Amino acid sequence: MLSIHLYSIRLFYQHQENMTATASAGVCRLDEKTHLYTIGAKPADGVTSVLKENGLIDEQWYNERARSRGAAVHKATHLIDTVGLNWATLHRDLHGYVKSWELYKKETGCEIVAVEQIVYHKGVMLAGMLDRVLRFPGSKVLRLKDI
Repeated sequence: MLSIHLYSIRLFYQHQENMTATASAGVCRLDEKTHLYTIGAKPADGVTSVLKENGLIDEQWYNERARSRGAAVHKATHLIDTVGLNWATLHRDLHGYVKSWELYKKETGCEIVAVEQIVYHKGVMLAGMLDRVLRFPGSKVLRLKDI
């Protein structure tokens, strides 16, 4: 089973032209409460879950404090890239992380193409969420899973 899932993930990322970004009609859906994906009416594996189930995510640094910090930074960068961030609401310990994201965007000149975009590959029934899709000067596109 491991080799099938890992092969699926490799296909998912190597053949991005076959990945489909979900639109509001939502062929692929994510249940926010259970964090489970469906493609059509069928359950689909999530990329992170497959990696975790097969021991490919090192959890030695994962604890509640790190999870909480990551979630807060993720939300803050999401706000910056969508509606704007009220810096007064952000804990000062997180300012450096968030300012690093702003500096990265400024220094690279990247354009935010999409935020929190669900993508899926129907052929291997695998889904995931891209944190950002960026376009760089010269039309290069980078899909960010984690920032």
